[in-house]
Amino acid sequence: AAPTAAPTAAPTGNPTPGTDEPTVSPTSSPTKSPVVGPTTDEPTVSPTSSPTKSPVVGPTTDEPTTVPTSSPTDGDTASPTAAPTAPPVTANPTSSPTGEPTPTPTVSPTPQPTTAPLQAWTDFLISETVTTEIIEGTSQYSAARFLQVDGQGLTPIDPTDEEFVRIKQRYALSALYYSTDGNNWISNSDWLNSSVHECDWKYVGCDDEFNNIVDSLPLYDNDLFGDLPSELVELVDLEVFSFYKNSIVGTFPQWLNQLEKLEVIEVGDNDFSGVLPDFSYDTLSVFSAYDNKLDVQPVPSSLGQLTKLRVLELDSNQFTGPIPFESFTKLNGLEVLTLNDNNLTGTIGEHFGDSWTSLETMWLQNNDITGEIPLSIGNLTKMEELGLDDNELSGFIPTEFGSLINMERLSLNGNFLSGDIWSCNFHNMNNLTDLWLQLNFLSGYIPSEWGTLAELDELRLDDNGFNETIPPELGNLPELDVLRLEYNAFTGTIPTTFGTLFDLEDFRIQGNNVTGTMPSQVCDLYDYELGRLEADCLADFDGFVELECDCCTECLCTGLNFDCPFDRRSRRRMGGEEMPAEEEDDEVERRPRRRERGA
Repeated sequence: AAPTAAPTAAPTGNPTPGTDEPTVSPTSSPTKSPVVGPTTDEPTVSPTSSPTKSPVVGPTTDEPTTVPTSSPTDGDTASPTAAPTAPPVTANPTSSPTGEPTPTPTVSPTPQPTTAPLQAWTDFLISETVTTEIIEGTSQYSAARFLQVDGQGLTPIDPTDEEFVRIKQRYALSALYYSTDGNNWISNSDWLNSSVHECDWKYVGCDDEFNNIVDSLPLYDNDLFGDLPSELVELVDLEVFSFYKNSIVGTFPQWLNQLEKLEVIEVGDNDFSGVLPDFSYDTLSVFSAYDNKLDVQPVPSSLGQLTKLRVLELDSNQFTGPIPFESFTKLNGLEVLTLNDNNLTGTIGEHFGDSWTSLETMWLQNNDITGEIPLSIGNLTKMEELGLDDNELSGFIPTEFGSLINMERLSLNGNFLSGDIWSCNFHNMNNLTDLWLQLNFLSGYIPSEWGTLAELDELRLDDNGFNETIPPELGNLPELDVLRLEYNAFTGTIPTTFGTLFDLEDFRIQGNNVTGTMPSQVCDLYDYELGRLEADCLADFDGFVELECDCCTECLCTGLNFDCPFDRRSRRRMGGEEMPAEEEDDEVERRPRRRERGA
């Protein structure tokens, strides 16, 4: 444990000969007592002449030293019984950053490093910031030592208003650097460089119109490792707090609810635990905390008070209970909502579509949501991506889907949806690229109007109860590269028009009642993109082959009306044996496409 110094004001005098450590009598009692102890390996400074240039503290392997211009009395008068103390200790960062190298700057002799002793700095920081103690070996201690020898001419003794703000900024940022292993960030250019203003440190954004006040920290995807120091709350003008895709640990920072000018909080893809704070301000437009280790908790209804919220990303956590749709009715500007990969239950609010008319992306997949899809979904005319797959939804697919003319990706797979799809009016979605309806109980026929979906890239209808013939109009889809119709009850033959699907990579038709011969035009697609073709071309016990195919990559026997050696359909639908490993690879997890940051 670090030795403890008695609470003192600024030390005075010179060291007493023959003693290793100074003894100081307090001149006054501070309101908060820092815990700062001298160490035997700290360099001492001889009171000689003024230094000829400012030391550089930061990403360098050399240890700076400071020579004060005179004995550090700091204007204090020593008590008659006070023992002299050692002169101030020179700061020495715990390690040298190894990110982008910082060239040794050439600076003029002014401003000089402060001559205030470390004790004066710790007293000031404990008195004027959220720091309650400064103990050797902590990031706060390293930050205080950095300020002691900083070449910016700042002083804790009667600072001006501008100096006061800058001291807090440099202290908070240096504490962040030491707390998150700044030496090993991907980029740490100019951080802790004493000759560089903190607004010029890499990724630190400032508002130049208001005296270089820090208002943005876009440190995402920069290999930060460790926890976030609470001293960041001193950056009271912060508007953008972007730390996603790092390795930050610890409980979720509750002090974020004190930064009342924040507009963007992005802390996704880290290792935060704990619970979310109740935000008491409404400036926030982006709140993204996806893919963390937050404690089991309901989605906070207090988020519904953030009336300016445009983006809410809380997927891949451990949220439970129903989505508080009623509390979120004020979020009429919401554009992105991702709550997928949690443990949510309940139903989709009947009138949620009446309030969220600005919604463009909603991902709720991989939960336990029940009930029917509400008819109000037809009001979401700006919707581009909707993921409701892998829940327990039931009932029919509303015809109101036909109003979602801007839809690009729609995944309803893995539910208990039933009924015909001809009335869903999917053909109105001219921008549709992905339509995933597999693993439901849908029936009927495929509307020929789907042949007008010129942007369609993936069509997944497998594992349903579709019947009748396959419409030849599907051969008019020029962008189609995945067509999966397996495990249904289709009849007839394979349309020869499929031979014009030159982008087709994956076509599966097994598990149906399709007969005849695979068209040669389809086999010719191997000259283009085709790499996987599966059909019921394996003979059954009686030697009957349902569909002749000399070019299939895999021949199966899974026809509904034939005596086959095995029936993979029943395994997948009825939950018997596990799905074969080769098919697990095909069931790619549907994940949200992250919005472009800064957009």
